[in-house]
Amino acid sequence: MTFLITPQVQPTANSCFSTCIAMINCEPANWTVSQIHDWYFNERASVREVLEKLEIPFQSFDTADNHSFKGNGVYLVGVPSLNHVGGMHQILCETFDGMFIIHDPCAGLEGSKHYVATLSGDDREVKLYGYFIDAFIPRTYIEQRYSFKLQNKGAI
Repeated sequence: MTFLITPQVQPTANSCFSTCIAMINCEPANWTVSQIHDWYFNERASVREVLEKLEIPFQSFDTADNHSFKGNGVYLVGVPSLNHVGGMHQILCETFDGMFIIHDPCAGLEGSKHYVATLSGDDREVKLYGYFIDAFIPRTYIEQRYSFKLQNKGAI
């Protein structure tokens, strides 16, 4: 089983979406936050607008439908925040050959709870149950980004 995403920790309390985009594009979170965070978070750009502006191929989902993690790629997933009451949070669910792993940008953030696919006994872990799938990014795109980064600059 080979997962491609390199996990990153969000640099600020409200930069989960930008950090997820950084992981998808194999870019440092601080750089991506400086490029899109204010536009997305403060100006309320949509997920679609960000993905289209960055030319990330994706399939959009209607939250009124029931969806599961199928296919090989990365799902951009909206979940209730575990660290900010009443807030939402963005995570990635990477799938490969029927297996999946969760990349939560809060994982590694001191004192923060984070989502996981399988509990390991850490009291900061919460198993993923409720979620909204915002978009699916095909594995081929992730492979191209990581291959490009390795050939040109080295991976993050």
